This record gives sequence, C-alpha cells and structure tokens, in this order.
Amino acid sequence: HASDQSSSRALLGEPALVCESMSSQLGRLKVWAPEHGPHQVFFTVVMKLLYDIDCVKQTFSGKLMLNFEWMLSENEKTRWQKDPDVFKPDWQPPTVEIANAMDLSCEVTSVSVGLVGSMLIGSCSQLVRGTFLEVMELESFPFDCQHFKIKMIFPESDEVFQLHPAAHQANCAMMTQDPKLLPEYNFVDPVLESGRTSVRKLQDDFSYADLHHPTLLLCLRARRTWGSHVNKSVTTLALVSLAVIPAFMIPSEDLSDRLAHVTTLFLTAVAYQLVVSSSLPNLDYMTLMDKYILTLNVYMLMAMGIMTVGVLKTKFEHEPESWQAQFLDHLDQYSWLEAFLTWLGMHAMLVLGAMRARMGRENDKLMSVGWLDEHEETAVLAANTKYSVTKGGSTIFVGGPAMYQQVTQAKGDFTFWCGTWYSEDFYGPHGIEYVFISVVCDEQGQLQLMARKITGDANVPCGRITWQTTAGVPSIGGGGVLFKVQVRYDIRDKEGFKWTEPTEGMVAKSSDELQMNHGTFFRQDQEQQEESKAIVGSHGGKAYRLLE
Repeated sequence: HASDQSSSRALLGEPALVCESMSSQLGRLKVWAPEHGPHQVFFTVVMKLLYDIDCVKQTFSGKLMLNFEWMLSENEKTRWQKDPDVFKPDWQPPTVEIANAMDLSCEVTSVSVGLVGSMLIGSCSQLVRGTFLEVMELESFPFDCQHFKIKMIFPESDEVFQLHPAAHQANCAMMTQDPKLLPEYNFVDPVLESGRTSVRKLQDDFSYADLHHPTLLLCLRARRTWGSHVNKSVTTLALVSLAVIPAFMIPSEDLSDRLAHVTTLFLTAVAYQLVVSSSLPNLDYMTLMDKYILTLNVYMLMAMGIMTVGVLKTKFEHEPESWQAQFLDHLDQYSWLEAFLTWLGMHAMLVLGAMRARMGRENDKLMSVGWLDEHEETAVLAANTKYSVTKGGSTIFVGGPAMYQQVTQAKGDFTFWCGTWYSEDFYGPHGIEYVFISVVCDEQGQLQLMARKITGDANVPCGRITWQTTAGVPSIGGGGVLFKVQVRYDIRDKEGFKWTEPTEGMVAKSSDELQMNHGTFFRQDQEQQEESKAIVGSHGGKAYRLLE
C-alpha cells in the first residue's frame, strides 16, 4: 500500500515514506492514545456547488465536501497491518448535523490510511447535499449583499475530539464553483467560524453534564449584480415616468386626454410593482426598489392633480390680471419643466441611495463576523408546560403569563410550583416516586395544584393523576389546603380508580417543599429551585395567597 499512500495528499502535509522495510517503518510510527488527550482532527471545507437561491422562500441549496484527517491508535494500526482492505477504525469524526437544513443527505467515505512523516493518519470525507434556510436582508434590494450560512454541528463532546484547520494547507474553506453558474451574485472570499455548541445531556450515573459539540459555521458572502434589475425594471419605469411630461403639452382644455395619458402610465408602473414584488417575500419593511416605485406612483398622481387644478383657469378668464389667474397660467405654462426637474431629482436620490447602501450598510454586512452567538440568542416561541388550563377532557398549554392570566383571570403567577417533584414516604412501601406538578384551572374556574405520576406502581401507574387540591393553591407558610388522592385497591381492575374524600393537610413549607398528611414532596430540578426562589422573592411571597 506504499504506492497508494505516496499518491495521496494529506491535509497535514505531503506523505513522506521512509526507505526501509515496511515492518520497521510501522514499528516506529507515532499513534494516538487516550492518555494523549482528545483526537486532533484537521479539516478542510470545500463548497462545490451553490444553487437555487430563492428570495421568496428564503432558502438556498448546496453541496459541500468536508475532509478530515486524524491520528490512528495502536490497536487500529495493528488491525490495519493485518488486513488493510477490510480495515475499519475504532473512531472517526461523527456525521455532521446542520442546524439550518430543511432537507439533508450526507455520504461518508470509507477511511483510508496514509503516512505524514512518522504519523499514521486516517482520513475520510463527508459529502453533504441539502437545502438550507437563510433570513435574507433585502432593505437595499437590488443593491444588497447577502450571507449564505451553513451551521455544522458535530454531535460529540469536544473532550473526545477537537477540530483544527489543515496544518499545511493555505485554505481551510474554499468555494470551487464556476461563477457563471450564479450570474446574479458576485461572491467574495468565504468566512469560516470555528466554535462549539453547548448542550445538556443525561449521563450514565443519571446526572446532567454540560457538553460542548465542536461547531463550524461556513458563511458564503456575495454582492447582488444589480445590472439586470436596473435594465429590466428601473430603466423601464424611469422611461414610463418620463413619458408623463408630454401630457403637459396637451391643451389644458382637453383634461380627459391628459388624465387618460397619465393614468395609463400609472397602471403600467403598478404592473411593474407587482412583477418586482413576485420576486420578494412578504416583508414588514420596504426595499429600496419598493420605495422607488412608490415615489413614481406619487409623482404621477401629483402630475394628475396639477392637471386637474389647471381647469380652474376658466373661473378666472374674466379676471386675467388677478393673482389667481396669473398663478394658474404660470402653473400650466411651466409645469412640464417642474415635472422634469422633479423626475431628475427622484432618480438622483435613487442613485445616491444605492451608492450609500452599497458602500455603507451592505458593505458592512460583508465584513461582519461572529454569527455563532447570534444563532444561540435567537428567541424561541413556545407553549409552556407551566401555563395550562383544563377544560373538559383537554389540557390547553399557552405560551406565557399574559395569556395564562387572561384565560384563568388569575391575579398572580402560581406557576413556580410547576416542575418535577419526588417523595420518599408518600407512597409507603413503593419507595421514592416522581411526579410532575402543574397548576390547572378546574371547571369552576379555580386554580388547583395537580400531580401526575412519572414513575408508577401497581396501584397507580405512571401517567395517572395521583393527587389534586380542591380548595385552591396553597400559600407558602399558610394553613393546610384540602386535597384528594386517586387510588386503586384492585390492581387487576383497569378502571378501578377512585378519588378519596378531600382531606385537609397540604402545607407549603417553602417553594421547594410540600408537606402532606402522610408524606412530603420535594422539588427535583435544582434550576427550578433557583427559579422559584427568584419568583417568590420578587413578589415577597404575597402574590400566591389563595384566590377567592
């Protein structure tokens, strides 16, 4: 296999073969061992194809190649020596996940082995194809610049492996596409950001650990070529609006002909506005092209208004020396010139606006970096498990306290009780049991605490409601609250669940402890403990008294 190795080009450098016997050469190879630390993986990213950029759907499609190299272990070296043709490594870089992908496919090549100096190196590639989401900033359309970002997350801890750009390769991220395939954009050098994504994961010992997954964010940057948009839309609309001026040469007495001329041009501009809008998404702001077309429409409406005012000359034809008659004569005589100067001013403002956008805001977009943090700070819209209302046989979850209080008519936020709780003595011989407590609004409109079992036993299986208050939500440090318990005496009867008579005995010792007549529940999640203490502290513990 020496000839295969010599023909491959490694990311770490040119493979160097030692002119000795293969056995003596392999005996002195440098290999990786766990005590050496995480795997050091060297990469390059090659964007092979970018296509189907859709401004309306705000998506783009692409194909990219990820190349990896890393050192093999002693065990892998031994197995490779025995049978290189069927060799499979003990470890290789995990398959990439792309956060902003709509659809994704990834082909992983088999691992090949080569030498870099005296290091035994494994290498493989991942060919990624997909369609990706991208929020496009179109304020300066068609003089805008755009980013096309691909966020690549490798779902394994950085304690296992770390990513580094190729050591002896000048470019760690490349775009090899022929520019003629995307004539609408002029691409500049891409930017590659290397970082990590934080996640929380349950460990084998049932504790949570904060893990960090190596992450790459490839940003392809491009300027839109505005020539085609100017030629097809701006030039045509400029000529259409310029054609308003000859309408002032029609005698003012023929007002209908004047208005018919300008109205036709106005409808033409509206049609072009629809054409331009069809290539853009529904935005909550106006693009530069939208502002231009709107200005032209106002310009033509003002021209029609001036023509209509000219008809008033007939009222002062018997008073030619009055200032009204002289003003209307002046307006009718020089309105074509005023319209032409206004037309020039509008297009001068368009040119200045395009230049300012291209050299200012849009150019700054191409120079901006640090997108990984932006992705992590994106706001999340959600229905919250804490804010629920029970109606009939359904439980309705809403997104926040505002809607929750509107639906329940509650005067305080009682949801600090919500979360995972446990008791070691409430269920007797069954030992520790876990429940999820939520605040529900019963059929009478009163708020109650309800506990649903997470772990089950023979009497009340998991998923069943185990207890619920009947006299409202307890107040911290207050008196006991009535509650009822759901039981089943015959475990063979699937429908044999019954509620006990309400008994008084639930006392809220704190926001993390509920004491009942024959057991105590404690809050499980440490984060929820801190959150509940913050809520109670902010309200002085007074907002949670039982509502009448």
